[in-house]
Amino acid sequence: MARMYPSQPSIYTNSYVEKLLFEEFQKKLENNYSVIHSKRWIEPQRKGRVRKQGECDFIVLHPTRGILFIEAKPGEKFYCSGLDEPWYCEDGSFFRNPLNQASESQYALISLLEKKLKKIDLPYNIALAFPQAETIGDNLPDNIVPSMIILQPDLKKLQSRINEAISVIRKPLKHPIPPDEFKKIISVLRAEFKITTSLSSSLKRLNQQFFQLEKDQITILNLFECNKRVIVEGCAGSGKTLIATEKAHRMAEQGKNVLLLCFNIPLAEQLRNRMREIGANVDVFNFHGLCEHVVKNAGGEFKIDPNNIHLFWDETCAELLDDFIPKFEKRYDCIIVDEAQDFIEEWWVPISRLLANENDSEYYIFMDPAQNIFGRNSALPFDGFRIKLDTNYRNTLAITNWLNKVCDTNIKASDKIDKGIDPVEIKVKNDDGEREQVHTTINQLIKKEKLDPSQIVLLGKHPLKNSIFKDQQNIGKFKIIETPIVNGHKNGIRYSSIYRFKGLEADCVLFTGINSEPRSDIAEDLRSILLTGGSRAKVLLYLFTRK
Repeated sequence: MARMYPSQPSIYTNSYVEKLLFEEFQKKLENNYSVIHSKRWIEPQRKGRVRKQGECDFIVLHPTRGILFIEAKPGEKFYCSGLDEPWYCEDGSFFRNPLNQASESQYALISLLEKKLKKIDLPYNIALAFPQAETIGDNLPDNIVPSMIILQPDLKKLQSRINEAISVIRKPLKHPIPPDEFKKIISVLRAEFKITTSLSSSLKRLNQQFFQLEKDQITILNLFECNKRVIVEGCAGSGKTLIATEKAHRMAEQGKNVLLLCFNIPLAEQLRNRMREIGANVDVFNFHGLCEHVVKNAGGEFKIDPNNIHLFWDETCAELLDDFIPKFEKRYDCIIVDEAQDFIEEWWVPISRLLANENDSEYYIFMDPAQNIFGRNSALPFDGFRIKLDTNYRNTLAITNWLNKVCDTNIKASDKIDKGIDPVEIKVKNDDGEREQVHTTINQLIKKEKLDPSQIVLLGKHPLKNSIFKDQQNIGKFKIIETPIVNGHKNGIRYSSIYRFKGLEADCVLFTGINSEPRSDIAEDLRSILLTGGSRAKVLLYLFTRK
């Protein structure tokens, strides 16, 4: 597979044949070929002449074969009447002579290489690509031969045709040019340079892209209109919570009694605050908060058993809820459940009893089985209309690619979000080394890259009291504070376990304690933990692992 620059066609590429050729080059050429797409150029200054500018559709490079400058055109039938005349399509339309375009690109770009690198040892030539056409006539212009034209049948033997086209002028080298020299040629043609900006500025720009995308995600709500029982199964970052929140808002505006449920307390707090901000009359609870609310409002006592706390949260709570529902007056026209993969099967019975009408009330469930970090196998309360969301709108392309590679997922990345910065894995020997690297990274992010401390969160598998930071909670003038929510503490760096941070997100995540001992109360699945923790990072992700 060829190395492509850029890795995918620009969103501004409208040409079907360029998209087709991009895919063909990527698939059909071996990995020692490099292909540059859509290279813009300005020809060197020549006395008394206005400088031309143009674009080369493709540049194919190989360390022994050489360089091929390709001009691609759409259409199945066309003809030319002279060397410098326009080329005409069957429908009467015409375009500028592509031979001239390819030659001008070659002249401008070879001149650029010679200016930057002094000497070019590789052979080079031009070619025309008409991937929708099948044959060519006999009377070709004098400055081109058939092997310099790529037609639809040539796509089956594309690498061979590329090699033939370059070899028309000069034969391949006997030995490849040195790798560093080949890289310099690519670097010059790609116009690689650096204009530095702080990560803080980059985060602001990327967050604007995330905000714009939220409007796109809401369109899925139209599918709810004709279905009162819907199960939404979405990948990390697909907008499940956003859609659930918007649906709750819309139902409340219709005067319906709405219950919005989730598993995590911090997520419930965030959703409750969101509902207040938009003036939506929605009851928002995490499951155990709902149990406490119903029991107390029905005159019961909600008393946690300290001797068997896990049994209380997993079973007793749901039993109390079920017992006190008959004395609880309120019922809901719509129940919306987020994080449903974290719910225990027995919880659904009392939740469903809170519906105003068992058959007619609306019931929406949002879940991601891949983020089942508690290892629960929960059957759902109904088998309704299913919607699958497989595009990640939260994370940059770089983070999505990392999730797919490490967690063996197949999440699609939104083509409207920039690639961003690759996740950084920092290997350490021990706890002291990890703390030192975390301190160094945070200081660099705040002092050099100008991030605000509120943009950063430290994640781990354990609560702070059981983490490597339990005895050392200061990072210079900053103090590690155990809270998943931004709390306004000017010099505080948030710390949270991934179990409490589920459903939340941050611009920058430092994932610590990855290789620490599993929690005794949870059947740990490292892949689910990496997926859940890594996908919390919108733009920057740092992972601290042991050597």
